[in-house]
Amino acid sequence: MRRCGCRSPAQSLPAAPRQRGNPPTRPLSRPAVVHISIMSAISHPSSAPNSSATSATLPASSTRSNPTHGSIPAPPDIESKIQRMSEHKNVRGVIIMNEDGVVIRSAGGILQGSDGLVVLRRYASEARKMVEAVGNSVSGMELDDQLRFLRIRTRQHELLITPTSKFTLVVIQDPTK
Repeated sequence: MRRCGCRSPAQSLPAAPRQRGNPPTRPLSRPAVVHISIMSAISHPSSAPNSSATSATLPASSTRSNPTHGSIPAPPDIESKIQRMSEHKNVRGVIIMNEDGVVIRSAGGILQGSDGLVVLRRYASEARKMVEAVGNSVSGMELDDQLRFLRIRTRQHELLITPTSKFTLVVIQDPTK
């Protein structure tokens, strides 16, 4: 067990069986949360994710671009990190948003294709809402504390969200593989 007392993904509770007659819900419309991990700057500074591995600082010029609209590409090192994360076997998508919640970079299979833009907008919007709500709760518990990492596991996906003052990184994983 980790120091914070949270269960590891292998120890997570099994998902409740679906009842007959109920249509499956869209991801993030009503997530069936099985596991949530919250790391903050004060409570778990040593267990917070390595900033070089999970987030990257983009130059101001790259915040104006969005690959889905064919604008200016990000620096090669940022693009290679995003590509490397999105090619991991369990990762279904990677989203980077600015402080206003505008998607500036995205990659991954779940965000491609005919429904990719709709899925991208839905995940970005919901991730921003979750970060805002949980961040306010963390700040309410301790005045000088802030949210550093949020992990949410549903039946279909696992979201790893790393908010910073300028950018938010969202990684969508498949927890069943």
